[in-house]
Amino acid sequence: MMRRDVDSITEDCIGRGMNEIPSYRAIPVDDLRSSLHRNVMRSAEVLERGDVPAPETVAEATGTTAERAAQGIPIEDIIRGYRLSITVIYERFNEWAAREQVDPAQVLAGARLLWRLGDHFISQAAVTYQRIGIENALEEDRARTNFIRDVVTGSFGSVIASEYGLSPTSSYHPLIAQPIDGVGHHALRQRLESTGRSGDRAALTCVWDERCIGLSPRKPDPDRLGVVALGPPCEPASAAAAMQIAELVYAVVAPRGMPGVYTLDDVTWRAGARCAPVVGEWLRDRYLNPLRAQDRSSRELEGTLAVFLAHRRNVQSAAAALVVHPNTLRYRLNKIQALLDVDLECTDVIIGLSWALEIGID
Repeated sequence: MMRRDVDSITEDCIGRGMNEIPSYRAIPVDDLRSSLHRNVMRSAEVLERGDVPAPETVAEATGTTAERAAQGIPIEDIIRGYRLSITVIYERFNEWAAREQVDPAQVLAGARLLWRLGDHFISQAAVTYQRIGIENALEEDRARTNFIRDVVTGSFGSVIASEYGLSPTSSYHPLIAQPIDGVGHHALRQRLESTGRSGDRAALTCVWDERCIGLSPRKPDPDRLGVVALGPPCEPASAAAAMQIAELVYAVVAPRGMPGVYTLDDVTWRAGARCAPVVGEWLRDRYLNPLRAQDRSSRELEGTLAVFLAHRRNVQSAAAALVVHPNTLRYRLNKIQALLDVDLECTDVIIGLSWALEIGID
């Protein structure tokens, strides 16, 4: 019966669907006719065989759900549409059974088969829709990441589209950020994007090469979630040059792991030290390696020198920070001067030692 009346049942399903589910009116009629024709034929097969296939073998559920998702139909309407088609099929089955005076037990068995088929379709449709949603989200995230990466690396050149809320004619800070231990990239990105927004200009971030990178229209507030290096503000077309400055700042602040937002003003000459690795290596060999050879286990002399310079060569302040007597500190400083054959009052020596200690943080 059902195979003979497949066309009329299909047309009934189309009419009911368009009348009761508004979103289905946007679907091309031929698409609806094709999928509903498959539904009717599958129902006929189930009634004839007296058995319902496993959910994962109901191919039309996967195919139809993928088609409807691509057409923008929400999952609840997809499920509603299938239930409606099963209802129409069941009604036509009941009409035929009444005309043919089919045994009520057989009618009840047929009804159970149809509703089980509906349950299997719905479960498979939900799984498919979820998978498609995840795939779409991943694809969208990949596209967004590629867009941000291309902007900050200059791959777009001078022409940048207004995508993801980015304004090509507004100023943004290129940024590089690293979450502190125990904090995920997602949490840090959320914080940066929420605090970096300025009016209708969004802050855009993504994870690339195990770091958060992006563009922020204003200085964000990472709270205690991460270390953020900012480049100078610029239009997106000039972001690549500003990103290079952010990279220099990041190279200085990331090894320290101190949460906060840092710019070139905060690191000054330390960023420049990263640009002359040959000089840095020579200064490390000249000043740090002799100290490390002297106290290779504790690095006491190196640590003393670092604290002394950090406290602007004030003996009382540095001794308090080291929790030692000022005379103990003077003894260590004399030892350092003798070991390195330097004068800690000489400006050039102070610069060289500071440079070596900065490179030694890596």
